Amino acid sequence: MAKTDWCYPSAAADRLQIYVLKLGKLRRAGAFKEGYHYRDVSPPGAARATYQYHVPRVEALLNSKSATRKRYG
Repeated sequence: MAKTDWCYPSAAADRLQIYVLKLGKLRRAGAFKEGYHYRDVSPPGAARATYQYHVPRVEALLNSKSATRKRYG
């Protein structure tokens, strides 16, 4: 099975080798841009959001030089 760029949090965390809770924390802190790093795939009117993360873009952000990026938790 081919890996897709957009993954649910648990699969994205596995591929990025970080904790799934860290993804949520970074998203809530504003480290990721909606529509670019993550997207909401829940149906309209859903009680809670369901997110997918674009693994290559998130990985590039996490691997960027620390001097040029903000620190998030």
